[in-house]
Amino acid sequence: MNRSWYVFLIQIAPLAERLLAADDGALVDRLWADWTSPGYARADDVKAWLAALLGPAGPSLALGHYRSLFAAYAPSFGSPSCPTPYLHGRRDGCIGAELVEVAELDLAEGSRIVMIDYAGCLSAGSILKCRPEPTTG
Repeated sequence: MNRSWYVFLIQIAPLAERLLAADDGALVDRLWADWTSPGYARADDVKAWLAALLGPAGPSLALGHYRSLFAAYAPSFGSPSCPTPYLHGRRDGCIGAELVEVAELDLAEGSRIVMIDYAGCLSAGSILKCRPEPTTG
């Protein structure tokens, strides 16, 4: 539950919106700190996420995909039918790296899983912003 408690909080409208926006987004910042690699410069991303939450499309844009997780009408996309590249950050604080072995069972033949040691959740930004300095030696 430590990694996914927020998914259940988000189901409770409008409480979730209020808590996520409170204290200039302190809870959102905490979640991003948990999800991303140490040292990830998240301030701009947190600001953009809060703008989506508080903007004209509001909660449906920022929270809709979380709220659809438990909907009876949520589509089932099934497993990929073609080879799929799958990147996962070993420091992911949202979806544990130990779950990658289970994901492998659902991928099409020829798929490739790459574990990235220094990346957390939200991998594209995490990978680009937290890449360790090259060493010489």
